[in-house]
Amino acid sequence: MPSILTRRSRSANPGDEESLPRAQTPSSVAPQDSKRARRDGAEGNESPEGTRPSSAHGLQKRPRVRKAVARQQVDGDAKLVMRQHQPGAIVRVKLHNFVTYSSVEFFPGPNLNMVIGPNGSGKSTLVCAICLGLGWGSQHLGRARDVSEFVKAGCREATIEIELQKDHRTRRNPIITRIIKKEGSKSIYTLNNNPVSGKGVQELARSMNIQIDNLCQFLPQDKVVEFAAMTPVELLQSTQRAAAVPEMLEFHESLKKLRAHQKELLTNSKGDREVLNNLESRQEMQKDDVERLKQRDEIKRKVAWMEKCRPIPRYQDAKAKASAAKERKKILTAELRSLTMELAPALRRVNERQNYEIQVRRALQHGKEISEKADRSAENVLQGVMDLQQKLKDFDGMSEAEIRSIKSKREDKNRIRGIIARIKKQMEEEPEPFDHRAVNDKMAQLNSRRRQIGDTAQEINEQIMDLKRRGQAKVNEKGADQERLAGLDTQSGQQEHKLQQLSRDSYQAWRWIQEHQDQFEHKVYGPPLVECSLKDLRYANAIESLFQENDFKAFTAQSRNDFYTLQRVLNREMRLQDVSLRVCSNSSMDQYPAPLSDADLRDCGMDGWAIDFLAGPAVVLAMLCGEKSLHATAITLRDISQEQFNQLENSNVRSWVVNGTLFQAVRRREYGAAGNSTRTRTLREARIWTNRPVDPAAKDRLQQRIRELESDIATIKEEMVNLTERRRELATENKAILEETETLRTDKEAKQRALTIFKALPTKLTQEEQKLATIDEHLEGVRRRLDNIQKDRDKVLLQKVDTTIKYAEAVAEFRKTHDALLELEMQHIEAKSDFETLKSRNEHVQATLKAKQDEEKAAVEESTRQSAIAKDFIIHVKKLAAEAEALAEAGDTLWKDYLSEYGRKSGDELEADIESEKARLDLTHEGNSNILKEFEDRQKRIDKLRQGLEKFVHQKEEVQSAIEEIREKWEPELDALVAKISDAFSDSFARIGCAGQVAVYKASSSDHEDNADQPAGSDGLDFANWAIHISVKFRESEPLSLLDSHRQSGGERAVSTIFYLMALQSLSRAPFRVVDEINQGMDPRNERMVHGRMVDIACGEDDSNRDKGPGSQYFLITPKLLSGLKYKRGMRVLNIVSGEKMPAYGVGEHRVDFQTWVRRARELGLGKMMGGIGRGVGVEERRVDLGMHLSDNLGGPSHGRVDVGDGTSDEEQMDSVRSQSRLAEVGA
Repeated sequence: MPSILTRRSRSANPGDEESLPRAQTPSSVAPQDSKRARRDGAEGNESPEGTRPSSAHGLQKRPRVRKAVARQQVDGDAKLVMRQHQPGAIVRVKLHNFVTYSSVEFFPGPNLNMVIGPNGSGKSTLVCAICLGLGWGSQHLGRARDVSEFVKAGCREATIEIELQKDHRTRRNPIITRIIKKEGSKSIYTLNNNPVSGKGVQELARSMNIQIDNLCQFLPQDKVVEFAAMTPVELLQSTQRAAAVPEMLEFHESLKKLRAHQKELLTNSKGDREVLNNLESRQEMQKDDVERLKQRDEIKRKVAWMEKCRPIPRYQDAKAKASAAKERKKILTAELRSLTMELAPALRRVNERQNYEIQVRRALQHGKEISEKADRSAENVLQGVMDLQQKLKDFDGMSEAEIRSIKSKREDKNRIRGIIARIKKQMEEEPEPFDHRAVNDKMAQLNSRRRQIGDTAQEINEQIMDLKRRGQAKVNEKGADQERLAGLDTQSGQQEHKLQQLSRDSYQAWRWIQEHQDQFEHKVYGPPLVECSLKDLRYANAIESLFQENDFKAFTAQSRNDFYTLQRVLNREMRLQDVSLRVCSNSSMDQYPAPLSDADLRDCGMDGWAIDFLAGPAVVLAMLCGEKSLHATAITLRDISQEQFNQLENSNVRSWVVNGTLFQAVRRREYGAAGNSTRTRTLREARIWTNRPVDPAAKDRLQQRIRELESDIATIKEEMVNLTERRRELATENKAILEETETLRTDKEAKQRALTIFKALPTKLTQEEQKLATIDEHLEGVRRRLDNIQKDRDKVLLQKVDTTIKYAEAVAEFRKTHDALLELEMQHIEAKSDFETLKSRNEHVQATLKAKQDEEKAAVEESTRQSAIAKDFIIHVKKLAAEAEALAEAGDTLWKDYLSEYGRKSGDELEADIESEKARLDLTHEGNSNILKEFEDRQKRIDKLRQGLEKFVHQKEEVQSAIEEIREKWEPELDALVAKISDAFSDSFARIGCAGQVAVYKASSSDHEDNADQPAGSDGLDFANWAIHISVKFRESEPLSLLDSHRQSGGERAVSTIFYLMALQSLSRAPFRVVDEINQGMDPRNERMVHGRMVDIACGEDDSNRDKGPGSQYFLITPKLLSGLKYKRGMRVLNIVSGEKMPAYGVGEHRVDFQTWVRRARELGLGKMMGGIGRGVGVEERRVDLGMHLSDNLGGPSHGRVDVGDGTSDEEQMDSVRSQSRLAEVGA
């Protein structure tokens, strides 16, 4: 029946318009297309659709064409059926400057979209755009890690625009735009032209069940291997995310967390229970010991209290003693009072004499003070007389000095008069004048000549010094060349010559080191080339082949400091580049043991180790062993047998030399026997340690050099003689000039001095006349001063007379007081004699009274002392009473009873009780003093563990209850979900003659404590390891086996993977699914079967899915296609053709016109030959794969655009091609 195309009228509701699916893109036909023109005319009466705002790069949105693109026969009539995109499906993808695309726009269909094209055309770029455009990162692509790498080369930014099908919550399709900046790898997101964050874009996508990070929904090309390698546990996780409700994942995560918590509780409780049993057992074992220790502690405590109670009997004793002492004090005080009254008359007379003696002694003391005062007064007056006498002497001296000054001044006056006369005479004689300028000019000429001579002499000295340096250098060079010439006849000299030829820098460094060994902490050794020699020259080729060039010229320091010194001097100061430095601080060869014993080495046919044939300092040899492993390299000059060679290969020897060939073993243990290999190298001829004679030409060159140096030295000596003679002549001339200059200077100074003196004579005359006037004034003042001195002396003389009278009066007063003092002394002697006589008569009375007083005093002190002791003891007793009272209030009355009991006992009784208790304590075994503390601490731990175990039981019950509650909801749903997947999976395998099933692996715990009601190993509690087990078989003779990377081939795994993804199709909640090149590795048979099965499921025409309608949107990307593949309604083929010759949109007349291709195919009969174009659904009626293998026949360009097909009839196909074939424009 002919197709009838009808056009849907424009809806008044913009939201309804957005909900309509886009058909296919406008055609890319030429402007002169007549059929397109007619169609445009037919549509001219419709209202044009409004143009949407331009994108961020000014890309104009193309008007949408809404039309029916699919038909379905219902009851024999052709009725329009609109195939809708599911909410969240991709309606449009537009790219600008993204990877290889300059500008492209995709309009995928609502069901299966096959994206085909050659390798590198940009198929996977669409996958990348979907991932990045929906807010996910590049890590989900397995490609470039930096998003800036997705910007087309030479561009600053790329744009991705994705339009999704709206759901019931929105009125328009959401359009997500992501602009990727090349600089800084920054991204800008917009949602419907409104700024939004990347997280906001992801949240929108997740709300529509888009899971780019789930390989069951989004499987890019570089993640196919990762999906195939996904573990069964990960597969279960991804399956739940793709096909189950979100609560299923939450249930699973909750079960895993609860199970982990339950295992933690079980582990902790198991350990706590073991610890508790151990502690209780130990507690029971130590119970008797603890009781015994408690008894011992009780005795010790009692003894301690008894010892504390010692102050109680002591207080009783002290109290009794204090009372007795107090009573004795009272008795003695009364006796002393009575004795004092009895002896009072006798004592009264003694006291009276004693009082009189005291009064006289006091008067005597007072008289002594008066006499001493009078004596001091007389002394003071006498001192005044002496002072006045000294003043009189001073006045006499002053008078004599003035008289002497008169004589001196008169002599000075006569002298000055003579000086004045001489000056006046000199003023009459004027000195001879002279021309000082002429003298100065003459001296200047002489000085200038001296400077010229000095400059010339300086130049000559410099020339002489330069000649000396040059001469010394020539002499040194000559000596060095002579040494080298002589050294060429010695072994060391020849080796140094070889070092110089090998490296001039190293030779220069060696010469410096030899001259400056004192600058190092230890000796620095020269290169092995110089320091070492071969013991047997036959081994020279073998030994030298083990060395590199740097090894021959390496210097060896024995400390790090010396190494740094060498670096500083040779590299930085001397700027030597070709120098090799090494450090070896240990010269012992014990640190380098041989891999084989000498006997084993001989058994292998070897002559010895490389180090055995080399002689030199131990430090240098140790350095070579460390650097070149000479101690582990075997050498022989003979051939060895294969058996001996095998022994060496299997030993620890890493290298050996056999008859001119070096063998090096390479052993890699990680590869086993396959990792063992041996490299061989032919030995090079020795050129260092050889006995070849020195080249005669070298000696000739040195001799010629010495002769040239001798000639240069003679020439330098001759020049120095000439310069020395010239310098002597200049010195003679300079001396004469100096003498002439000195004569002129002396004459000049004498004349200048005479002139200066003459000019100063008037001033000097005036000064001398002033001195003469000063002397006259002084002589006039002497007379006045003598008169004044005499007047002052007379006054002092009168004062001395008055003071002398006062001194006489003071002496008389002192004599009077002295006489009174003598009389008082006589009275005191008499009073003291009377007192002593009466006192001696009453000594027995005094002694009796004194004894009684001492006795009474001692009693008082004893009473006081005993009272203080009693007070000290009562303080201790009160403290004990207070402590016992506090314990009694706490319920322990034992110590209060002890205190009351010991208060009635004497000290001896208390001590006896203490000794008795100590004897009991000694009879009780002491044991370990820490046992009691350990017992108490252990009991606390036991109590704490019991509480913890009670808490664990409660927590375990709560966790078990929560697990059972969630598992009852999750497990049946999961079983049902996997059963549906297994049915679809099995059906797909059955259709290709194979078998497969999907099951849930319910991992169980091996711990019998997990569930007491079930046997261990079948409880299914290991939720973290629950998994999806896929079992397949591809041959009749084999059983079902688990799908893994070992049992099945790559193609079989690919078939299983795609069938599993298709099994999710009918169950998945995802709006679209992407699979990139899943058919890689499949054989044609499997690929064809898989493709047919995928078409059935994706287009909703599978028997199992027929009642569910079309499936969700599907993107299948593949670079290859077999001929005759199944093609059904609802499919859309996106054929990407790109290349350098691909014209940009709107440029040029030669455009990719798929309509013309179809028409030419019909004219050529290709449609009939291949079963018609787009008509059939079976193998007999195949659709021509437009755009592939037909370019030569159809006359179209070899690089075109995109072919779009959706399984419609011929007319529909033609119209679809005309109106919607422009899917992408690719600019190279």
